[in-house]
Amino acid sequence: MSPRIVDVWVYLSTSPLLGLTLTLVAYQGAYWVYQRANFNPLLNPVLLAIAMLVTALSLTGTPYATYFDGAQFVHFLLGPATVALAVPLYLQ
Repeated sequence: MSPRIVDVWVYLSTSPLLGLTLTLVAYQGAYWVYQRANFNPLLNPVLLAIAMLVTALSLTGTPYATYFDGAQFVHFLLGPATVALAVPLYLQ
């Protein structure tokens, strides 16, 4: 790794931004794979992102609690997103 990347990793690994950054990067990478595979349902981006996150946390030895400190923002937004999707489905 170049010194610049190492500096970024040291900063992110000690801040709650690690969870949010990992989540967003994993999903973007998984969605890219999904697109390249012509939207094959076996390569669901959510499933791939989870697999990437589990692998990254395992390889780096990052505890789940540390990851979740930063990922709480995404977790918080899932509630309103679920309701926002439920209302149109109910009206249908």
